[in-house]
Amino acid sequence: MTRRWNACTVPALMMLRRLLQRSGRFVHALPLALLGLAPQAACTSASAAPTASLSVFRDCPDCPEMVRLPAGEFLLGTPKAIQVPTEIPAELEPLRVRVTRPFAIGRYEVTRAEYQVFARETARTGKAVRCRTWVEAVQGFRDLDISWDAPNVPAKPQGSHPATCIDWHDSRAYAEWLSKRTGQRYRLPTEVEWEYAARGGTSTLNHWGNSADDGCAFANSNDRSTAERYPLSWTLVRCRDGHADIAPVGSLKPNAFGLYDMIGNAWEWAEDCASLSYFGRPTDRRAWIWDGGCERRVQRGGGWITGPERSRAGFHGDGNADDRSDFAGFRVVRDLAADVPAPAEVAPAPPVPTVPVAVTGPVPALAAAASFRDCATCPELIAVPAGALSLGTSTDAYEHDVASGETPPINVRIRRPFALGRFEVTRAEFGAFARATAHQPRWPCTLDAASPPASPARCITPNDALAYLAWLSTQSGQRYR
Repeated sequence: MTRRWNACTVPALMMLRRLLQRSGRFVHALPLALLGLAPQAACTSASAAPTASLSVFRDCPDCPEMVRLPAGEFLLGTPKAIQVPTEIPAELEPLRVRVTRPFAIGRYEVTRAEYQVFARETARTGKAVRCRTWVEAVQGFRDLDISWDAPNVPAKPQGSHPATCIDWHDSRAYAEWLSKRTGQRYRLPTEVEWEYAARGGTSTLNHWGNSADDGCAFANSNDRSTAERYPLSWTLVRCRDGHADIAPVGSLKPNAFGLYDMIGNAWEWAEDCASLSYFGRPTDRRAWIWDGGCERRVQRGGGWITGPERSRAGFHGDGNADDRSDFAGFRVVRDLAADVPAPAEVAPAPPVPTVPVAVTGPVPALAAAASFRDCATCPELIAVPAGALSLGTSTDAYEHDVASGETPPINVRIRRPFALGRFEVTRAEFGAFARATAHQPRWPCTLDAASPPASPARCITPNDALAYLAWLSTQSGQRYR
């Protein structure tokens, strides 16, 4: 019988094979049954893959500790079959992506001690920045002008705490500084790299399973420990991780890749521009960047204040690139020797114009002509030329409270001119139709005599509108819709 093994059992096989090779034993015919692993088993816990065989390194004594991750393939996002609350439609549009080359990612979030070296060398120490932090006097979060290393949380900071109050720009500057210092290429992770690393070879909501309430051994989120100290008004994780607020890195258990705090502790910046959809994004590990950049960038993983509705590997968060808070930090990625240079790591998305509509090509003379009517009681119309536009809105200009599908914008072409009402249909125009046809609108307010004749027709149902358009078409011999 042929046995097929999932992403969690393969690392165990490789580790055992390497150990036996080192001891000089013959391994080519090694029976898989010796491993005691179940074929096709669901990979739902961090113990499913070994951490002892990981390749861990530093490029300098005060550089972040890095973990080498293998190439692989996974599903970016959360399948719709798994019911989860989300305000970001992209998460429920899962996309199979391939990470074709190994890369290294920070074993921990960048610590205060590591960031402090950079801050001293780049004159960031003591410089006031606007950061959202907990204020005990008001029992809530406020934006204060403070130094990056002076948030009110944690109360007793240590060098091993994550560096917080760091915006996307300074996170990226730190990676560039590391690159110059070490001669290696450091950068922020792409969204694909981050989720690939956070999943650790699993396909469940989190690397420990599908329930956030089972994750307190791995994730520092808004839990019962937090609730005892902070009066936060949103849902909490129903377990206890032992940390009321942000914890020193590595305080909890790692995932199967040996990475700590991928969920919880501090939100983490990614290189990508924020988007409400994965439509059109590359199916490899590259970052998805708009031409000309963007104001909002992806943040992943949740922080110490985050509830269960966002504490999962597939949740697609974002923030303004200038945002700083005591619950957000970052970790870095380092390319390995075989990787291609920087330009190949960025996949351009369709350009978003600064003006909502861009008309292309010569504009017909009709476009500049006066408006016209097809009959005395017909609406006044304006001719609109053919052209192209970007349909939708950049995520930068849109607060995504609902799953509208408005982002990312899609480039479309209108191939033929058309005429559009110069104004909304008026009460007088709709009234002429109603009198001529004895049409009875569903709502009395449609023909409210108290409304001025030039005011917009209101209380119009779809059936009212369709009947009016059919009458206009008959009256004028033109096609109205």
